[in-house]
Amino acid sequence: MSLKIKVHHCVICEKNYLLASAYCPQCRSENSFIPMEVEGKGKIFSYTVVYVSEKKWEADTPYSLAVIDLDGGVRVLGRMNGDNLHPLQIDMEVELTEYKDQVPVFKRVD
Repeated sequence: MSLKIKVHHCVICEKNYLLASAYCPQCRSENSFIPMEVEGKGKIFSYTVVYVSEKKWEADTPYSLAVIDLDGGVRVLGRMNGDNLHPLQIDMEVELTEYKDQVPVFKRVD
């Protein structure tokens, strides 16, 4: 079972967003957001492998970053957990497993 991600849900147009705003970018409604959680499941939209990192994550290199299209309708950047030798693919199914330093960490769904 995957973890959940907190989003801001517009009650007018039903769109979900990661970032809070006074106005909905879709329907322009004012103060129409409520907090909500969506399943941390989705598909890889794009990815890259990081070989040179800031000091904080230097020991983890190389590691993969991926842009994930969550089933809940939001796009999020996160790290991929596990073996970097196994190639990632666009549209590969993934799920959220943990947060590391407030960064979502996903794994492939086999």
